[in-house]
Amino acid sequence: MKYGKLLFGMMIAVLLCLSAACLDPAAAAEMRSIETVTVSQWDGYMVNNVVIDVEQAVVDEEANNSSDPNNRAMFTIWEWKNDDWSKVGSMTVRCGDNNSENFTAGGAKFNIEVRSVTKSSMSGTVTMIVSSNMSSSEVYYTGVVKEGHANVTGVGKPSVKVTKKVNTSSVSVGDLIEVTVFVENTGSYDALNVTVNDRTQEKFVLMETIINDTKIKTLEQDSNRTVLMYRLKAVEPGTFSLSDTTVSFVNGANQSYSASTSSVPTVTVAAGSVDMPDIHMTNTLNDTQMEAKIGKIKGTLTVRNTGTATAENVRIDLIADGLNITGENLSGNSVFYTSVQPNNDKVIEYTLTADESGSYVVRAEAAYQYPTENGVQTGTQSTDKITITVEDNKAISVASKIPWYVIFIPIILIAAIAFFLWRRRREYRFRSGPSGSWPRLSARSEADQTDRKTDDRNPKKKITEI
Repeated sequence: MKYGKLLFGMMIAVLLCLSAACLDPAAAAEMRSIETVTVSQWDGYMVNNVVIDVEQAVVDEEANNSSDPNNRAMFTIWEWKNDDWSKVGSMTVRCGDNNSENFTAGGAKFNIEVRSVTKSSMSGTVTMIVSSNMSSSEVYYTGVVKEGHANVTGVGKPSVKVTKKVNTSSVSVGDLIEVTVFVENTGSYDALNVTVNDRTQEKFVLMETIINDTKIKTLEQDSNRTVLMYRLKAVEPGTFSLSDTTVSFVNGANQSYSASTSSVPTVTVAAGSVDMPDIHMTNTLNDTQMEAKIGKIKGTLTVRNTGTATAENVRIDLIADGLNITGENLSGNSVFYTSVQPNNDKVIEYTLTADESGSYVVRAEAAYQYPTENGVQTGTQSTDKITITVEDNKAISVASKIPWYVIFIPIILIAAIAFFLWRRRREYRFRSGPSGSWPRLSARSEADQTDRKTDDRNPKKKITEI
């Protein structure tokens, strides 16, 4: 009997709870804590499109601590409606577990519980718990708002739609199709930093870009824009689905979103005239003369497919017998490409050097393949020949071209002048003494000189002596 009464009481309690829920669904909804947050006075706390502004933080003079029930905070509630903020109401909430306040805004029910209030000479701060009956998936933005609601606008998820169209869905090989890409914001919020990405289209060649507006700062709600328009040339027969176009964007709260084309157009290309690749090469050098061993010539070879089909297994050979060829992409004297698309270029840069003087010829040859109905065909192409002259060191080369008499006559003259000056110097040193006068004779020499003079004046004496 005792347990029966207990069970009956429990059933009554359950029925009362269910009745309360049926009478007031909002009251029965579970309140979930969104965040415990500290907000300065005059700032606000934003949940989706609702802002709770902290108008004043009040600390009672007799309060024992920041959590004293006498401390309180004054709030103003704002809701974003019709592109503007609308005041929902004001309230004062004291600190404590039993002093929370409720309000309804933005289609949801909120509860504010103040945990502490502090005050400084200039401002104050409020720590509070904000709860709501919204599920976690419904809360798309929370954050502190400096200077309150007046400093922000409402936020939400923009709805951007991407559409891709062609002017015709049936062409022949060699014909052009025009592709247009639109973006449209069908949501109630602006899309910001919109970036459109359109992938390269296979089996077609881009011939012309008419509109390229793939970076949009703001795509307003209920607005649309043409972001891409271009013309493609069909190069292979078949039925092809165009590549999809994607778009990325953010909302006012900097939350990221993306979208892509829901469907892409299909184009049928009928066989037309036979398409084939056509490789053309242009070879340019910065000079055609250089010195052996120390000289260098820079070359640039541009390879372009001017045809309407892809060139496959492309081999480029640089031929310069007797010269040294170096380059980043070179394997020996060759470069290999798996394919070269129509209207595409390949640029090869290389350097020429020489060990010996002489005359050399530089050229380039290309070989490539392409499929046809009769199997794989091979094509070839070559450049014009360019002649390069290599000389020995310039100083030696110049000297070798001067006649022998132009070099040796000045040498002979210089040698004769030097010999003459040397002889004059020896004679001068012999004749002159220390002071530059004639040298003085010794006593014996003077006597001999006197005798000679006497003998010269007396010939008879000279004969007698003999």
